[in-house]
Amino acid sequence: MCTYSYVEKYREVDFEKKLNCILQNQKSWSIRRLSFKDGNLYKNNLLMIASILNNLDFKWNATTHIDESMTLEDFKRLQSSGCDNLEIGVESIHTHVQKLIGKVYPIKSIEKYIETGVEANITLVINLIFGFPNETKEEAHRQLEWFEKIKKIYKEKVYGSFNMLEINYGSRMARYPSEYEITLGKMGPWSFSYPWNAPTWRKEFAPLIISKNLETLF
Repeated sequence: MCTYSYVEKYREVDFEKKLNCILQNQKSWSIRRLSFKDGNLYKNNLLMIASILNNLDFKWNATTHIDESMTLEDFKRLQSSGCDNLEIGVESIHTHVQKLIGKVYPIKSIEKYIETGVEANITLVINLIFGFPNETKEEAHRQLEWFEKIKKIYKEKVYGSFNMLEINYGSRMARYPSEYEITLGKMGPWSFSYPWNAPTWRKEFAPLIISKNLETLF
């Protein structure tokens, strides 16, 4: 699971000041697209970006979270300022997995967020992770089927980014494995991910999501 808090220590900054500094540097290089890759970009940050970039003929995108307070008008503000896609860290649609990783989103809220974003003409990339502790093969297939249903509805306005869960060095799961019913093996030289007591069905399922990743991209 994510190592942001270990690799990149969280610190508060004056977001508006930092963004204006980025724009000053941009003028030297005539950059026309900005991509904001920060796991802590929430609604207020996105709307601030939209306000500052509005009327500057930029294209931009960002990573963010599901937010039930995002309205159609909010999405339209992002789109009119140049935002053409958002990458959404859903991770799992299953309640017991969501509780495990502290990202609980009712599936109706996820679907409403997608519907509203697409209505505002923003393309959404949905991040999903498979193979969590105590996740069953049947649940993994249901999650994939759920995404395929969404893809069928919205076609080229929705894409998927699929991964199998890895227990990475420095992540919370690696530091507190017992909280997640994880047993870690010995990590090899130059490795970044631990061997662990992963669900046995993962080996046969992994090639499926690799092929599905390719299908959603092309």
